[in-house]
Amino acid sequence: MTCGPGHGISVGSLGKCPNEEPVEDFLVTNCILNNTDNGVRIKTWPDTPGTIKVTGMHFEDIQMVNVKNPIIIDKNIVHGINVPNRYFTKITLFTTS
Repeated sequence: MTCGPGHGISVGSLGKCPNEEPVEDFLVTNCILNNTDNGVRIKTWPDTPGTIKVTGMHFEDIQMVNVKNPIIIDKNIVHGINVPNRYFTKITLFTTS
């Protein structure tokens, strides 16, 4: 898949609605992002009304050309609001340039 120009690939707004289903085993692979604002982005919502569980999210073999923000984990997509702590574990980044 080739994307661009545009916003890139986003997952979210996680936690915006009560009783959201878990996000499990999500794979994005073999993509080219060209002239995008963002590369890959994960967005969570402040003041989540419940708990959302995200496991097995994988981004593999993503080429980025002229991307302003290659990787964003955005814990607060509504600016100006005090956000409670969010925890991320087991995040691993690899590059092959």
